[in-house]
Amino acid sequence: MDLLIEFIFEFVFEIGSSASKNKKIPKPIRYLIILILAIFFVTIISVFYFVAFLLYKKHLLASIIFFVLATLILIISILKFKEAYIEKKEETK
Repeated sequence: MDLLIEFIFEFVFEIGSSASKNKKIPKPIRYLIILILAIFFVTIISVFYFVAFLLYKKHLLASIIFFVLATLILIISILKFKEAYIEKKEETK
């Protein structure tokens, strides 16, 4: 079951990522795809921070691990977004 869910998410994100960079797709649709992907990542990161907050009093080590993991995912997501969309936009000008 985990393999199936992982395959579906990977398939959806690969299509979403490639579709958002495709110049043949109209800009409003590309921006909508980027917005949906960004909302999904923000939701996942927020859940990690929320779990870290909930675990703070009972399991300090687990809370720290979730906080560090959420922070790393946030940093990597920002860098990947910048690399994929912002820097390529500057190259085309």
